[in-house]
Amino acid sequence: GVRLRVLALGPLQVFVDGELVESMAWGSARPRELLVFLLMHPEGRTKEQVGLAFWPDASSAQLRNSFHVTLHRLRRALGNPEWITLAHDRYRVDPAILEEFDVHAFERDVAAARKSLKRQEEGASAKLEQALSLFRGDFLDGEPVGDWHLEHRDRLQRLYVDSLMELGARLAKEDRHAKAAEAYRRVLARDELHEEALLALMKCHAAVGERSQALRVY
Repeated sequence: GVRLRVLALGPLQVFVDGELVESMAWGSARPRELLVFLLMHPEGRTKEQVGLAFWPDASSAQLRNSFHVTLHRLRRALGNPEWITLAHDRYRVDPAILEEFDVHAFERDVAAARKSLKRQEEGASAKLEQALSLFRGDFLDGEPVGDWHLEHRDRLQRLYVDSLMELGARLAKEDRHAKAAEAYRRVLARDELHEEALLALMKCHAAVGERSQALRVY
């Protein structure tokens, strides 16, 4: 069957059956935003809930109109009207057609890998590295989207940074200092004033006897 893949960590990409849906097909940014909004709420959202997030100042007539135009464009862009279902006044993306939504995969895989790390299981750090590779960038980076996405963006960014710190600590413990340093550098690429990461990176350099490099970081 036809399948939907949505990558929203970093610039948004939507694939139907392996084909990227071109930006022209959407008509505007709103239908794309509606797709991701619904995916972030798998249990569904009412028209009013969407309206509150998307058009907070609209009258109910305006809201109804804006919502239906946006929904129509979304269904047309996907080429499958029945992919967005309506039950009990809630609109949702039919879970049966969703092949991948990277946000959910990232959260699920990171949680599993961190659990595995806590239990000191074999290959736990490789598992966490794999999960972290799903984070191509900030949630909906560069998309013109409403403020509703900010708490999600911040939460996912925190999850990414905390997990990298955990990965770095584990790798350092395993005496894989070059790999650990790489994890700390990725934290500093997001937040150059992350003191814990700076200190840990200096320790990594010192551990492999790169004193001059440690001082340069400082």
